[in-house]
Amino acid sequence: MKWEETLLIAFFPLAIMIVSAHALVFWPGVYEHFQTKEEVDLSHGVALTHSLLSYFTTSKYTLPDAELSNREAEHILDVKILLHLLLAASALYLLVFLFSIDHINMTKVLLYGSSITLGLLALSTLIPFTTLFVFFHELFFTPGSWTFASDSALIRAYPFGFFLRFASAIAGLAAGLCSTLFAVTLYRTFMSKPLD
Repeated sequence: MKWEETLLIAFFPLAIMIVSAHALVFWPGVYEHFQTKEEVDLSHGVALTHSLLSYFTTSKYTLPDAELSNREAEHILDVKILLHLLLAASALYLLVFLFSIDHINMTKVLLYGSSITLGLLALSTLIPFTTLFVFFHELFFTPGSWTFASDSALIRAYPFGFFLRFASAIAGLAAGLCSTLFAVTLYRTFMSKPLD
């Protein structure tokens, strides 16, 4: 197996999760839908979401203007930096993919990458979401910088159940993408073989 194939397969799950997350993160309707399910006060939740999504799409790395405490604003800045870094990582993955496309076994990359991603998603269902949530935040954020009082603006707009629903939607989209890629690749591989 070529090094490019190994690299693309190894990082395939991360790339799929980033693409799936970005497909939902900048869609205000998703937030409102999950906030409604969690009985969030929409006059607060929708306004804060629109303010934060506008902030995430600007190129300035200053604290947001939203009605947040300093700690909340600093965390949102950290989230913005992480979103931009993950987007850059997915762009780098895409570049490696495009530059390698002529001299790798694309079928192998898509089948193995999709299979591994689906396997990891299946395994993640065995782990309590609280554990995954804490692990993710401890991995990417400074300890203590992402915990807030229950009456804080962020927690009132985005309670724990909101994140469970959002993560499930991202995982569902990723599973759908991988299942489609796997099925289409398998079908094309089967159809391209000559009949005996």
